[in-house]
Amino acid sequence: WIDPLGLIKTVSAKVVQFSQDSVSPIFENCQSINTLIYAMKSNPSYFKRVEPLRVIKFKDLPNSIQNRLRSQGANTDGIYSLDNRRLLAAKEANSKINIIFVKPSDVPEINLEKRFSTENGGKKPIIRC
Repeated sequence: WIDPLGLIKTVSAKVVQFSQDSVSPIFENCQSINTLIYAMKSNPSYFKRVEPLRVIKFKDLPNSIQNRLRSQGANTDGIYSLDNRRLLAAKEANSKINIIFVKPSDVPEINLEKRFSTENGGKKPIIRC
């Protein structure tokens, strides 16, 4: 991924929280999460080939979502992924990941109230069968 504006940051996947309580084991391109995990474990620089995660800072979330996350013991300084399968793969591979910060107005096509289904403050989601 090329970042001419310098907006993409590389972080340990450990610092990013999940927004959803469950994820599909298959990407839209029919690739399995396990395939990505294997690639990231096998090649520590593979994360550079993975599309950056779109993340939102806690403080940029709507108040209703902040309140829900706060009631779950979430980190109020945390960042939350909108791309949970890629995040899960990076965490399982103990990899770094590229992120790009977005604000709710940057992703109007995403219903954040629905997307933020986590019930454990952004910890690991369940993998759906």
